[in-house]
Amino acid sequence: MNILDGIYNNKFLKSIFPAGLTESALIAHIGFDPDSEFSLNIHTRQKPSREIPTWGVWGIDYDTVVIVMLGTGIDDIEIADWNKIDYGNVECELRNRRLHIQTKGEDWKIAFTFKTLTFQQSRTYLS
Repeated sequence: MNILDGIYNNKFLKSIFPAGLTESALIAHIGFDPDSEFSLNIHTRQKPSREIPTWGVWGIDYDTVVIVMLGTGIDDIEIADWNKIDYGNVECELRNRRLHIQTKGEDWKIAFTFKTLTFQQSRTYLS
């Protein structure tokens, strides 16, 4: 399952990535709050399928899109060698009516399960 399919309020994301996130991404921020709530930022260098005038021109004004989300019900968290994380494939699957996300590299891994994930905003930058 593509991660965009598991996100609430995903209309804008699906309009700029109609096939979903098909290229590698970076989980660059995970913030934990009491009551199993969390924040999650995913960075992608996948070119959007359409221009967003306020973002400028791809490759000149920006080459990375940050997807900012809030989630609930996080548990079963596994983070190995956070300081080594990099871009990788983000795998998403449904497990017992909960979503499970995993991304990993040779020396690192991030995996967790949660109830909901809701798109909040996006921003861009030139790396």
